Amino acid sequence: MSKYRKGDRVTLTGTVEYVLDEKVRVQLTDSFSDVFVSADAVSMERANFHVGDEVDVAGHYWEVLAVANDHLWCVDTAGDYATIQAKCATRLLPKENLDEVAA
Repeated sequence: MSKYRKGDRVTLTGTVEYVLDEKVRVQLTDSFSDVFVSADAVSMERANFHVGDEVDVAGHYWEVLAVANDHLWCVDTAGDYATIQAKCATRLLPKENLDEVAA
């Protein structure tokens, strides 16, 4: 007997390949298949952080200086440094994209 049955809601693990309008192409983990779905059907497990990204951790803002596995090395505006688990950080929109969101 399978633990799944028709009608069960499931999640799939994958990596976003690209975003086009409100559609997302996801390459499924450990698979040769990919899916093209509505952005609303996808939830973020962990963002793909890059050096220079701005992140929010419990209302405190940091700039990413380095990324190693699932950890970020960051600095805040006061010059304090911290190593942060990536799953605890929320990537902020770049300043140039804020105008697009407001429009």
